[in-house]
Amino acid sequence: MVSDCLYSIVQFPTRILNNSYSTIDKIFICKVINDDYTVYPLVNGLSNHDGLIIIIYNITIQNYMNYFYISRNIDKFSVLDFKIKLSYESWTNIFTNDDVNTMFNNFLNTHLRIFYSSFPVRKIHYKSTTKARLTSGIKTSCQNKRKFFLINRNNKDPN
Repeated sequence: MVSDCLYSIVQFPTRILNNSYSTIDKIFICKVINDDYTVYPLVNGLSNHDGLIIIIYNITIQNYMNYFYISRNIDKFSVLDFKIKLSYESWTNIFTNDDVNTMFNNFLNTHLRIFYSSFPVRKIHYKSTTKARLTSGIKTSCQNKRKFFLINRNNKDPN
């Protein structure tokens, strides 16, 4: 079970308020999977919480540029082609047999042959031009943090 190998790796205080120190911000990692990491605090001075930085070495990241999906082009022209091909089919191989299973299999084979010829499969490669982890909310938060930092950079007031 995955939860059996989770361990808290933050061993230093992350919230400092007056004379009180506490470790309330946590990072959990599965030590069985990856034991090659470094964690350290990032004192930013903007709040009473320090940031946490974790560096994980030897990590494998999937390349999303090589993915593809399968699609069929179904539009009014391909549907019309499908209907025309169905109308020209004689269907004699279905009704010439007395076995229901054989009749069904013959019907299905004929139907799928026409379907596949009218709606061929297209393999479309997935090309991502955006960074999936950088959402609009994260971008807005970074802009606000930068703005507040520039406002308070030269402020000598400790409050």
